[in-house]
Amino acid sequence: MTVADAAAPSATATTTALIVDDDPDLRELLRLRMERLGVSVATAGSGEAALDAVLASPPDVVFVDILLPGMDGWELVRRIRGETGAVGTAVIVTSVLDPPDDMPTIDAYLIKPFRSADVVGALARVLADRHTPSPQEGGD
Repeated sequence: MTVADAAAPSATATTTALIVDDDPDLRELLRLRMERLGVSVATAGSGEAALDAVLASPPDVVFVDILLPGMDGWELVRRIRGETGAVGTAVIVTSVLDPPDDMPTIDAYLIKPFRSADVVGALARVLADRHTPSPQEGGD
């Protein structure tokens, strides 16, 4: 089974993603990859635009670049986690930087440059985690 096969059952047309990156080429590559998996995608080129999008309609997953103009990715993650009410939204960070020791809670971290399989694998993991029932929902 390939990584794409593992992700495909979890990523459906009802799965939504927001891709936040100031590099339009990377935004487009990630958008195309997600759409091939059946994910409905929105994009943003800044933290401010992304926060507005999350407030308007919280996605299932947000891919966040850390080095953004204006509000950086870490601030965006903090605000998504603390202000938006997007409790069920998974956050996948993408960056050329190594993860810091004091980073806010995220679901996955991809170091650039990453491969398509890395993106698909991270998406599959966060979607699987999101759909695993908690003990209160009847899971173990």
